[in-house]
Amino acid sequence: MNTPSKPILTQNLKFRVMTGLPLAAAAICYMFIAPLMVFIAISYIIAILAIWEYCSALRHTNLKFSPIVIYLNALINMAAFASILEGQSTLGLYLLAFNVLVLILASLFRWRSERKLLFWYLLPQIWIVSPIMLIIILRFKIAGDAGSHLILFVLLIAIFNDIFAYFGGKKFGKHLLAPVISPKKTREGSIFGLV
Repeated sequence: MNTPSKPILTQNLKFRVMTGLPLAAAAICYMFIAPLMVFIAISYIIAILAIWEYCSALRHTNLKFSPIVIYLNALINMAAFASILEGQSTLGLYLLAFNVLVLILASLFRWRSERKLLFWYLLPQIWIVSPIMLIIILRFKIAGDAGSHLILFVLLIAIFNDIFAYFGGKKFGKHLLAPVISPKKTREGSIFGLV
């Protein structure tokens, strides 16, 4: 007996499209028009929201972590980056060194019960904060106007990955990728997104 196929155009998809269009317009303004300070402020907000989502995902594990440590480290990293960007390299390097010390001490307090904690504290700094800081450098220090086009190119890769993963998962998805963290994502959808 054939199972009925899942509808492609769901209410959820319509909602995503309706909210995505204004966000796309805002993203284009952010990439091409925003002056340095506005660009940095928006970038910092994006980083904090991404870390909030990261902490939400970690709550689904049995890891005994402190969200305060993750947020504190992100803020110190951002302050260090801002200092280096403003030409105060010494202050920036001191802040980075202090940040590493905070991470090590926060991990050592629970080192006996959680040996992987240092990795999970470092991951958002490498995976979230650093790329966002590098986008600011790309836009204002390295590539100038071409930086906006390069950022748009990276953003389009992420958008098309998401679109193809969604439709590929809807049509062919059978095997869940990470049911605890994201119960609707499938391996088949991920392969479509990657392709």
